[in-house]
Amino acid sequence: MKKSAPRTIRMTRHRSAHKRTVLLTGATGLIGSYLLKILLLNGHKVFCLARGKAQETARQRVEKALAFWDKKVLSRHRRNLVVVEGDITAGPRLGLNAAVAATVRKQTEEIFHSAAVTEIGRPLEEIRKTNVHGTKNLLDFAVTCPSLVKVNHISTAYVAGTHQGIFRETDLDVGQKFNTTYEQSKFEAEQLAHSYRNRLTVDIFRPAMVVGESRTGKISQFKNVYQFLNLCKLELFDALPILNFSINLVFIDDTVKALYIISQKAPGDNKTYHIFPAGNVSISSILKKASELMEFKNPRSIQPDAFRTIALTPIQKNILKRSVMSLNFNLKLSGVLTVQLLGRIGFRYQSHGIKKLNCLLLYLTRKKR
Repeated sequence: MKKSAPRTIRMTRHRSAHKRTVLLTGATGLIGSYLLKILLLNGHKVFCLARGKAQETARQRVEKALAFWDKKVLSRHRRNLVVVEGDITAGPRLGLNAAVAATVRKQTEEIFHSAAVTEIGRPLEEIRKTNVHGTKNLLDFAVTCPSLVKVNHISTAYVAGTHQGIFRETDLDVGQKFNTTYEQSKFEAEQLAHSYRNRLTVDIFRPAMVVGESRTGKISQFKNVYQFLNLCKLELFDALPILNFSINLVFIDDTVKALYIISQKAPGDNKTYHIFPAGNVSISSILKKASELMEFKNPRSIQPDAFRTIALTPIQKNILKRSVMSLNFNLKLSGVLTVQLLGRIGFRYQSHGIKKLNCLLLYLTRKKR
């Protein structure tokens, strides 16, 4: 009998089953804001921990981030959105006043920890304040929640750092060093999460390079590969060391839907998941397509050894150090176990080939002109 293809899970609200009350950090960030949309669509009450900033209140910032993805979700599910003003760096009470902290503790059944500093070039101690110490504060708060079922800690596949070869879901400390302070801080945060697994259930989710929505190309933050393409548009490099190198890309909707489905369907037994599809995309192909759409001269793709002979200016060196070019392209990320689990649940990723990247690049050119 011919096997049918796995069906794609529809992310809609289910009224029959109990929906856990959730505490979400990082709701103004890329993954956190899309995750908030999915949580509300699926009927969860969500406490969003957020800070006020400049002239905007915490609630205004959260609602603005959510409205970017879907204004209807905000209007239809506003009653389930509770924004609490706090800060994961402000100690184990997360900067909440006593009454609010008591309410959040009592009601929270599941935590999604998405808050993080993602800029590559930040000093290590500065980035540790949020990514490591903030994570510890969040986990200490979690320990005091009497109805808590689990914590979902959102990390990154690039905790692999300088590791050469295959890096699996079951790997963490493989003797690697780190190209960026971001990688190191997220590695340290994962070590911390592991140390709490005797007191909490902590599942860890590692996305790879997250790009816009699979159908629209929409993206709320122009970082990583987008930042790199905008730098290439300046035509500061005649050549780049990207020959035969590729990168793992995953659409934001695929990332978050895979994360959410696993969090709800998998048993929750202190596991780590790689939430990106098998296969990757050639960097040269991305750059070629981008140069056509964004109208810049495509730098030649050369081997790293050949690139080392090129005399770079201090500005060029700094640009490369603070871009995706600082990644370890000899890394082979494996998410086989997670893909198999998602297949059993009934979820499949969207196509991630260069044809699908057209919409992402078109969105980039439309927004940046």
